[in-house]
Amino acid sequence: MQKTLEIPREQWGPFLADFLASHREEEVRVEVASGEFGDQEMSTRSSLMGLAMEAKGSDVGAVDISVALKDEADTLLDHRILHPEHIYLLEGTDDGMDCLSIEDRGKRKTLIFVRGASA
Repeated sequence: MQKTLEIPREQWGPFLADFLASHREEEVRVEVASGEFGDQEMSTRSSLMGLAMEAKGSDVGAVDISVALKDEADTLLDHRILHPEHIYLLEGTDDGMDCLSIEDRGKRKTLIFVRGASA
């Protein structure tokens, strides 16, 4: 059964830290979806290495994602979401994956797919 949870803004930092702790180095797929450019696959078969909110500086509140590409030794891919507006956790998608969805103010969504607990 699919379930969608919106994470309250005041819980984003701890939630992202817990998500990373639960899925660090697990295989993930990252996609960016936007009305302007359509769906773009950012990485497949990568390992989640970092997921956090920027705590200081000019980009405070931005969300940083880091993945290690499995097919290219020692290659890290970083992605920054500058103005996140919503964070959702979608559990039990049709393909047995869970999905973390981070939507920015431009309505672009960064999707991080991980193997679901029941899969």
